[in-house]
Amino acid sequence: MNKQVNYDGCGCDCGCETGETNTFCIKFPAGPQGEKGEQGERGEKGEKGDRGERGETGATGAKGEKGDKGDRGERGETGATGAKGEKGDKGDRGERGETGATGAKGEKGDKGDRGERGETGAAGAKGEKGDKGDPGAAGQILNYASFYAVMPNDNCDPIAAGCDVCFPSCGAAAGTAIKRANDSSFILDEDGVYLVMFQVGIKGSGQLVLALNGCELDNTVVGHGTETSQAVGMTVISAAAGTMLSVRNPKNNSPIEVAAGKCGEQPVTAQLIITQIGRTQQ
Repeated sequence: MNKQVNYDGCGCDCGCETGETNTFCIKFPAGPQGEKGEQGERGEKGEKGDRGERGETGATGAKGEKGDKGDRGERGETGATGAKGEKGDKGDRGERGETGATGAKGEKGDKGDRGERGETGAAGAKGEKGDKGDPGAAGQILNYASFYAVMPNDNCDPIAAGCDVCFPSCGAAAGTAIKRANDSSFILDEDGVYLVMFQVGIKGSGQLVLALNGCELDNTVVGHGTETSQAVGMTVISAAAGTMLSVRNPKNNSPIEVAAGKCGEQPVTAQLIITQIGRTQQ
Protein backbone atom coordinates (compact mmCIF):
# COMPACT_ATOMS: atom_id res chain seq x y z
CA MET A 1 0.00 0.00 0.00
CA ASN A 2 1.29 3.41 -0.96
CA LYS A 3 0.54 6.42 1.12
CA GLN A 4 1.16 9.98 0.18
CA VAL A 5 0.91 12.88 2.55
CA ASN A 6 -0.27 16.31 1.42
CA TYR A 7 -0.33 18.96 4.12
CA ASP A 8 -2.12 21.50 1.96
CA GLY A 9 -4.75 19.04 1.03
CA CYS A 10 -4.81 15.71 -0.64
CA GLY A 11 -1.34 14.82 -1.65
CA CYS A 12 -2.29 12.38 -4.39
CA ASP A 13 -3.19 12.91 -8.01
CA CYS A 14 -6.44 11.09 -7.82
CA GLY A 15 -8.41 14.25 -8.26
CA CYS A 16 -10.24 14.13 -4.98
CA GLU A 17 -11.50 17.35 -3.60
CA THR A 18 -11.45 16.84 0.21
CA GLY A 19 -10.26 20.31 0.80
CA GLU A 20 -9.03 19.21 4.11
CA THR A 21 -5.63 19.87 5.59
CA ASN A 22 -3.45 17.10 6.77
CA THR A 23 -5.64 14.58 5.28
CA PHE A 24 -4.21 11.40 4.13
CA CYS A 25 -5.19 9.88 0.76
CA ILE A 26 -4.49 6.31 0.07
CA LYS A 27 -3.98 5.47 -3.63
CA PHE A 28 -4.89 1.97 -4.69
CA PRO A 29 -3.90 0.27 -7.97
CA ALA A 30 -6.24 0.84 -10.95
CA GLY A 31 -8.99 -1.74 -11.31
CA PRO A 32 -10.19 -3.23 -14.60
CA GLN A 33 -11.71 -0.85 -17.17
CA GLY A 34 -15.39 -0.57 -16.85
CA GLU A 35 -17.86 -0.74 -19.69
CA LYS A 36 -18.09 2.13 -22.00
CA GLY A 37 -20.63 4.56 -20.92
CA GLU A 38 -23.25 6.16 -23.07
CA GLN A 39 -22.19 9.03 -25.25
CA GLY A 40 -22.78 12.28 -23.62
CA GLU A 41 -24.70 15.16 -25.18
CA ARG A 42 -22.95 17.22 -27.83
CA GLY A 43 -21.35 20.24 -26.43
CA GLU A 44 -21.94 23.74 -27.72
CA LYS A 45 -19.95 24.97 -30.73
CA GLY A 46 -16.79 26.64 -29.71
CA GLU A 47 -15.69 30.05 -30.90
CA LYS A 48 -14.04 30.36 -34.32
CA GLY A 49 -10.33 29.99 -34.13
CA ASP A 50 -7.76 32.35 -35.63
CA ARG A 51 -7.00 31.97 -39.38
CA GLY A 52 -4.08 29.68 -40.01
CA GLU A 53 -1.13 30.57 -42.22
CA ARG A 54 -1.50 30.04 -45.99
CA GLY A 55 -0.45 26.62 -47.09
CA GLU A 56 1.80 25.85 -50.07
CA THR A 57 0.31 25.75 -53.57
CA GLY A 58 -1.08 22.35 -54.31
CA ALA A 59 -0.50 20.36 -57.49
CA THR A 60 -2.46 21.41 -60.62
CA GLY A 61 -5.77 19.65 -60.69
CA ALA A 62 -7.27 17.85 -63.68
CA LYS A 63 -8.74 20.06 -66.45
CA GLY A 64 -12.35 20.78 -65.73
CA GLU A 65 -15.18 20.63 -68.22
CA LYS A 66 -15.72 23.54 -70.62
CA GLY A 67 -17.79 26.20 -68.99
CA ASP A 68 -20.70 28.05 -70.55
CA LYS A 69 -19.93 30.88 -72.98
CA GLY A 70 -19.52 34.10 -71.10
CA ASP A 71 -21.18 37.40 -71.94
CA ARG A 72 -19.58 39.47 -74.70
CA GLY A 73 -17.10 41.92 -73.29
CA GLU A 74 -16.96 45.60 -74.11
CA ARG A 75 -15.20 46.62 -77.32
CA GLY A 76 -11.53 47.25 -76.76
CA GLU A 77 -9.62 50.27 -77.98
CA THR A 78 -8.44 50.31 -81.60
CA GLY A 79 -5.09 48.58 -81.91
CA ALA A 80 -2.08 49.92 -83.78
CA THR A 81 -2.15 49.59 -87.59
CA GLY A 82 -0.74 46.24 -88.67
CA ALA A 83 1.82 45.68 -91.40
CA LYS A 84 0.51 45.85 -95.00
CA GLY A 85 -0.62 42.44 -96.16
CA GLU A 86 0.17 40.84 -99.48
CA LYS A 87 -1.89 41.77 -102.51
CA GLY A 88 -5.02 39.65 -102.65
CA ASP A 89 -6.42 37.90 -105.70
CA LYS A 90 -8.37 39.95 -108.19
CA GLY A 91 -12.01 40.06 -107.23
CA ASP A 92 -14.94 39.37 -109.48
CA ARG A 93 -16.05 42.17 -111.75
CA GLY A 94 -18.66 44.30 -110.08
CA GLU A 95 -21.94 45.29 -111.61
CA ARG A 96 -21.95 48.26 -113.95
CA GLY A 97 -22.49 51.48 -112.11
CA GLU A 98 -24.95 54.16 -113.05
CA THR A 99 -23.98 56.64 -115.75
CA GLY A 100 -22.09 59.53 -114.24
CA ALA A 101 -22.83 63.18 -114.82
CA THR A 102 -21.67 64.69 -118.12
CA GLY A 103 -18.12 65.98 -117.81
CA ALA A 104 -16.92 69.42 -118.79
CA LYS A 105 -16.37 70.03 -122.51
CA GLY A 106 -12.83 69.12 -123.53
CA GLU A 107 -10.49 71.21 -125.59
CA LYS A 108 -10.71 71.08 -129.38
CA GLY A 109 -8.69 68.14 -130.70
CA ASP A 110 -6.18 68.18 -133.54
CA LYS A 111 -7.46 67.95 -137.09
CA GLY A 112 -7.90 64.30 -138.08
CA ASP A 113 -6.56 62.64 -141.19
CA ARG A 114 -8.53 63.05 -144.36
CA GLY A 115 -11.14 60.32 -144.71
CA GLU A 116 -11.63 58.12 -147.71
CA ARG A 117 -13.61 59.50 -150.58
CA GLY A 118 -17.30 58.80 -150.18
CA GLU A 119 -19.50 57.26 -152.79
CA THR A 120 -20.87 59.51 -155.51
CA GLY A 121 -24.11 61.03 -154.42
CA ALA A 122 -27.30 61.04 -156.40
CA ALA A 123 -27.49 63.52 -159.27
CA GLY A 124 -28.89 66.86 -158.20
CA ALA A 125 -31.86 68.54 -159.77
CA LYS A 126 -31.21 70.26 -163.07
CA GLY A 127 -30.27 73.87 -162.53
CA GLU A 128 -31.79 76.83 -164.27
CA LYS A 129 -30.47 77.86 -167.64
CA GLY A 130 -27.60 80.28 -167.29
CA ASP A 131 -27.20 83.61 -169.00
CA LYS A 132 -25.85 83.68 -172.53
CA GLY A 133 -22.10 84.04 -172.57
CA ASP A 134 -20.06 86.58 -174.47
CA PRO A 135 -19.19 85.71 -178.06
CA GLY A 136 -15.95 83.77 -178.38
CA ALA A 137 -13.00 84.63 -180.55
CA ALA A 138 -13.27 83.62 -184.17
CA GLY A 139 -11.97 80.10 -184.88
CA GLN A 140 -8.88 79.58 -186.98
CA ILE A 141 -7.30 76.68 -188.84
CA LEU A 142 -3.55 77.19 -188.69
CA ASN A 143 -2.31 74.58 -191.18
CA TYR A 144 -3.87 71.72 -193.14
CA ALA A 145 -2.96 69.20 -195.83
CA SER A 146 -4.70 66.32 -197.62
CA PHE A 147 -3.16 63.23 -199.19
CA TYR A 148 -4.80 60.40 -201.15
CA ALA A 149 -4.27 57.13 -203.00
CA VAL A 150 -6.15 55.75 -206.01
CA MET A 151 -7.37 52.18 -205.54
CA PRO A 152 -6.17 49.65 -206.20
CA ASN A 153 -3.09 50.75 -208.14
CA ASP A 154 -1.39 52.86 -205.39
CA ASN A 155 -1.51 49.93 -202.89
CA CYS A 156 -1.53 46.91 -205.17
CA ASP A 157 0.37 44.55 -202.84
CA PRO A 158 -1.10 43.24 -199.56
CA ILE A 159 -0.03 45.35 -196.56
CA ALA A 160 1.74 43.20 -193.95
CA ALA A 161 1.32 43.67 -190.19
CA GLY A 162 3.30 46.71 -189.00
CA CYS A 163 3.50 48.22 -192.51
CA ASP A 164 2.03 51.58 -193.61
CA VAL A 165 -0.67 52.48 -196.17
CA CYS A 166 0.57 54.64 -199.06
CA PHE A 167 -1.02 58.04 -199.84
CA PRO A 168 1.25 59.12 -202.73
CA SER A 169 -0.85 61.96 -204.15
CA CYS A 170 -1.30 65.44 -202.60
CA GLY A 171 -4.55 67.33 -202.28
CA ALA A 172 -5.30 70.81 -200.97
CA ALA A 173 -2.91 72.27 -198.36
CA ALA A 174 -2.20 75.51 -196.48
CA GLY A 175 0.77 76.50 -194.33
CA THR A 176 4.13 74.80 -193.89
CA ALA A 177 3.61 72.79 -190.68
CA ILE A 178 2.51 69.56 -192.46
CA LYS A 179 4.95 67.99 -194.92
CA ARG A 180 5.42 64.72 -196.79
CA ALA A 181 8.36 62.52 -195.85
CA ASN A 182 7.57 59.75 -198.39
CA ASP A 183 4.51 58.01 -199.90
CA SER A 184 3.37 56.63 -196.51
CA SER A 185 4.89 58.97 -193.82
CA PHE A 186 4.19 62.64 -193.04
CA ILE A 187 6.00 65.17 -190.84
CA LEU A 188 4.28 67.45 -188.34
CA ASP A 189 6.79 70.29 -188.30
CA GLU A 190 5.35 72.43 -185.44
CA ASP A 191 4.41 71.79 -181.82
CA GLY A 192 0.64 71.71 -181.77
CA VAL A 193 -2.71 69.96 -181.66
CA TYR A 194 -3.79 68.14 -184.84
CA LEU A 195 -7.04 66.66 -186.11
CA VAL A 196 -6.31 63.54 -188.19
CA MET A 197 -8.93 61.79 -190.37
CA PHE A 198 -8.38 58.80 -192.69
CA GLN A 199 -10.48 56.50 -194.89
CA VAL A 200 -9.27 53.30 -196.58
CA GLY A 201 -11.22 50.53 -198.37
CA ILE A 202 -10.28 47.02 -197.13
CA LYS A 203 -11.18 43.74 -198.78
CA GLY A 204 -12.53 41.30 -196.20
CA SER A 205 -11.98 41.85 -192.46
CA GLY A 206 -9.09 43.99 -191.23
CA GLN A 207 -7.92 46.88 -189.06
CA LEU A 208 -5.97 50.14 -189.34
CA VAL A 209 -4.23 52.25 -186.67
CA LEU A 210 -2.51 55.64 -186.45
CA ALA A 211 1.24 55.58 -185.60
CA LEU A 212 3.48 58.41 -184.34
CA ASN A 213 7.22 57.85 -184.80
CA GLY A 214 6.45 54.16 -185.37
CA CYS A 215 4.46 53.75 -182.10
CA GLU A 216 0.86 52.64 -182.62
CA LEU A 217 -1.85 54.59 -180.74
CA ASP A 218 -4.23 51.96 -179.32
CA ASN A 219 -7.09 54.49 -179.02
CA THR A 220 -7.10 55.02 -182.81
CA VAL A 221 -7.70 51.42 -184.03
CA VAL A 222 -10.60 51.05 -186.52
CA GLY A 223 -11.73 48.09 -188.66
CA HIS A 224 -14.58 45.94 -189.95
CA GLY A 225 -15.50 42.32 -190.64
CA THR A 226 -17.53 42.65 -193.86
CA GLU A 227 -16.45 41.42 -197.29
CA THR A 228 -15.38 44.83 -198.61
CA SER A 229 -15.89 48.16 -196.82
CA GLN A 230 -14.29 51.46 -195.85
CA ALA A 231 -12.32 51.66 -192.60
CA VAL A 232 -12.74 55.22 -191.28
CA GLY A 233 -10.72 56.79 -188.45
CA MET A 234 -10.81 60.20 -186.75
CA THR A 235 -8.81 61.48 -183.74
CA VAL A 236 -7.14 64.53 -182.14
CA ILE A 237 -3.47 64.29 -181.14
CA SER A 238 -0.85 66.51 -179.49
CA ALA A 239 2.53 66.33 -181.22
CA ALA A 240 5.97 67.89 -180.94
CA ALA A 241 7.74 69.42 -183.90
CA GLY A 242 9.34 66.73 -186.10
CA THR A 243 6.85 63.98 -185.28
CA MET A 244 6.42 61.36 -188.03
CA LEU A 245 2.81 60.23 -188.71
CA SER A 246 1.49 57.21 -190.66
CA VAL A 247 -1.56 54.94 -191.06
CA ARG A 248 -0.71 51.21 -190.81
CA ASN A 249 -1.89 47.61 -190.42
CA PRO A 250 -1.47 46.89 -186.66
CA LYS A 251 1.33 44.56 -185.60
CA ASN A 252 0.44 40.89 -185.04
CA ASN A 253 -2.47 41.18 -187.51
CA SER A 254 -2.88 39.27 -190.78
CA PRO A 255 -1.97 41.08 -194.03
CA ILE A 256 -4.76 43.27 -195.46
CA GLU A 257 -5.62 43.95 -199.08
CA VAL A 258 -6.65 47.48 -200.07
CA ALA A 259 -9.62 47.33 -202.48
CA ALA A 260 -11.59 49.78 -204.64
CA GLY A 261 -14.93 48.10 -204.08
CA LYS A 262 -17.71 47.60 -206.65
CA CYS A 263 -19.67 50.83 -206.41
CA GLY A 264 -19.34 52.24 -209.92
CA GLU A 265 -17.03 52.74 -212.89
CA GLN A 266 -14.69 55.29 -211.30
CA PRO A 267 -11.79 54.20 -209.04
CA VAL A 268 -12.21 54.80 -205.28
CA THR A 269 -9.62 56.80 -203.32
CA ALA A 270 -8.12 56.40 -199.85
CA GLN A 271 -7.92 59.73 -197.95
CA LEU A 272 -5.68 61.19 -195.23
CA ILE A 273 -6.46 64.73 -193.95
CA ILE A 274 -4.27 66.41 -191.30
CA THR A 275 -5.32 69.75 -189.78
CA GLN A 276 -3.45 71.80 -187.15
CA ILE A 277 -6.12 73.28 -184.85
CA GLY A 278 -3.95 74.67 -182.08
CA ARG A 279 -0.46 75.27 -180.76
CA THR A 280 1.10 73.90 -177.58
CA GLN A 281 3.38 76.01 -175.34
CA GLN A 282 6.88 74.69 -174.56
